[in-house]
Amino acid sequence: MSEYYRGQEPTLTRGPQGRDVEVLRYRDQEDLRKHIRKTIHLGDSSQRPQFDQRVAPPFADGDSSVAGIGAGRAKSREHNGSSGGTTMPSPGFTALRDQVFALYAQRAWQEALVLLDQVTPAWFAPAEAASIVFWQTCFLALLGRSDAALDTLEAGLQQGLWWAEQRLRLDPDLRSLQGLPRLEAVIAACRARCAEAGRHVQPARLVAEPPDHTQPPYPLLLALHGYDETAAAALPAWAPVAAHGWLVAALQSGQLAGMAGYHWMDEARTQRDVRQHLDALAATYPLDLGRLAIGGFSNGGRAALLLALTGAIPATRVISVGAMLRDETLAAIDWQARGSAGAPRVLWIVGDQDTALLPRLTGQAEVFRQNGVDVTVQVVPGLGHALPPDLASRVAAWLQGDARGS
Repeated sequence: MSEYYRGQEPTLTRGPQGRDVEVLRYRDQEDLRKHIRKTIHLGDSSQRPQFDQRVAPPFADGDSSVAGIGAGRAKSREHNGSSGGTTMPSPGFTALRDQVFALYAQRAWQEALVLLDQVTPAWFAPAEAASIVFWQTCFLALLGRSDAALDTLEAGLQQGLWWAEQRLRLDPDLRSLQGLPRLEAVIAACRARCAEAGRHVQPARLVAEPPDHTQPPYPLLLALHGYDETAAAALPAWAPVAAHGWLVAALQSGQLAGMAGYHWMDEARTQRDVRQHLDALAATYPLDLGRLAIGGFSNGGRAALLLALTGAIPATRVISVGAMLRDETLAAIDWQARGSAGAPRVLWIVGDQDTALLPRLTGQAEVFRQNGVDVTVQVVPGLGHALPPDLASRVAAWLQGDARGS
């Protein structure tokens, strides 16, 4: 997590009409008072965001939408918690994940498997255990041990774990398992469990408010999480922009990607969910929607680009981190869809180690420019498929400079 916010584990508070509402408590390291809000149910006025007036101590924590582990590919980052929750991964899991991703980037598959074999998934929360079992499966498949990979998945199923069908079918690390009857049986079982879990999912959001001295109306930054992530995982990286006078809302999709993660793959539902979030925020805060920005990482960055370029939301600025549009999507864009509103300005951030995106980014940025889009590209040295540690300062500087130039 960033140095700016460190969140405690969520607690359940009895909300209006006896409903349970999660309240996340955060501390701002610079002692700027911020309220962190979460809305569970969209369109339900009785479910107003709940405030927590106490400041909790810090929590000690040390377009590749569906793809392989590590650099250049977005792998599972499932988080502790139940469907609909926005909890953070545990410290031990975060350290393990970072080690696994580093070994994957080095193609050190056997070494990664040895590391994971020393871990007992039962030590972790269910969603974290599902990630560990999935990583083991991927490494075994990459090493050509298909039977052992399927044994691992089946053992995970017996422990009550499951994975999204999309991940099991489309992850390139599992290409050698495709079409095998045993994998099809695992997918069928996972599909049933996912459908049951999906019945209880609702979109959610977390909001970081600007300092008290900020004069309304507020400019608004919407932040979309990556594939199989949550609003709580996304918020710490984007929240410091609030110190510059922006209202920052980390949105959580209602589309389930795993045991505790979400995605933005269904474009129609993504439009509907984000629009509902925007309407609810506009009804709660005095907003300057002429200064509406939307950003996201990976799957969320791709969704942010589409929402703005198609005019689905009236964003004037887009921040895309580790994401780009598919070629067929780019070819189908109606560049006049925004009408008199004109094209949004785009900040594209990508790591120089993000080998799946970087080679194609220059060409795609040029297509944007040819169609009237003002594009700024920042290539971050040493960064793979991840958020840069200085994301908020990059975004705030660009937004401030962009505002002066507009």
